[in-house]
Amino acid sequence: MNGILICRVSSDEQRKEGNSLEAQRMDGEAYLKRLDYNIDKIFTFSESAKGDNPFFKASTERKEFLKAINYAIKNRSDFIAFEKVDRASRNLADVDLLMKLVYQHNIEIHFFRDNQIYTKESKPINWFMLLMNVVNAIYTIMNLSCEVGKGFKAKISQGNFPYSTPYGYEKYKNINGKYNIRPKFPEFQDIERLFKKASEGKSLELISREMEQEGATRKSNKSWLEKIVRDKADKNNPNCSIRYTGHIYNKQNYEIIKLNYEPVISLEEWRKIQKKFRD
Repeated sequence: MNGILICRVSSDEQRKEGNSLEAQRMDGEAYLKRLDYNIDKIFTFSESAKGDNPFFKASTERKEFLKAINYAIKNRSDFIAFEKVDRASRNLADVDLLMKLVYQHNIEIHFFRDNQIYTKESKPINWFMLLMNVVNAIYTIMNLSCEVGKGFKAKISQGNFPYSTPYGYEKYKNINGKYNIRPKFPEFQDIERLFKKASEGKSLELISREMEQEGATRKSNKSWLEKIVRDKADKNNPNCSIRYTGHIYNKQNYEIIKLNYEPVISLEEWRKIQKKFRD
C-alpha cells in the first residue's frame, strides 16, 4: 500500500501549544510503519480550514490541502493519513471531499490519533460518527465566535481597544480593572513623526529614508509604513490605520466607532492624508 501523510496546523499558535508538524509526522510515520504501509510523500503546512461560513469552505480556498489531495489522486494513492479528523475537515464541504476520495478514487482515509479508518467497506454508522464530529466542531466554532462577539461589544461599549495592541502603544489595566492601550515611548513619537511627514505629502520611500536617518526605533520599510499610514480596511484586517485616530471600524458594516485612548492624529487630519494617497 502506497500513499501520503498530511500534517497540518491552523496557525503558529498551535505549533507553540505542542500540536507541532514534527510531532504529527513522527506519530504518522510510526503508525504507517506498523501497518507496513509505504509513504510516497509527506505534506506539512500551516493553513486554516475555517471560512466565513462555518458549514462550508470551498476546497479551492485551501491551497496546500488541495495540492496534497491532487497529488494523491494523480498518483493513485492507496491511502491518505491524518493525525485527527480536525486536521482534515472542519466543515461539511470537506466531508463531501473525503467521501469522494473513498468512493470515487478508492483511497483509504486514516485518522491515526482518532483510531478511525474510512474505506468503501465502512458502515453507515462510521460515516455518521464522522459527520457528528464535524458538526460538533462547527458548533464549537460558532459558539466561540458568538462569545468573542460579546467580548468585543463589551470592550467597545467601555471605550476600550478590542484588538491586538498597535505599534506605538502598550496594554495596561485601568482603574476599573479593564485593559486598554496607552502611548508607549519612544515608539509613539515615531508614529507621530510618520503621520506628520505623510501630512506634508512626502512619499513612503522618502519617509522611510528620513525615519532611518533620524534613528527610528524600528526599521521603517515601505511595506510597514504603508500598513501604518494607509487605510486598507477590509473584513480580514479591521485593525488598520484608522486606529491611530482613536477610532476603529465595526467589522460588520465599517461604521466608525470612537474609543477612549490617546490618538496619534485627529480623524480630520487622517482623512486628509488618505485623500492625498488616493490623489
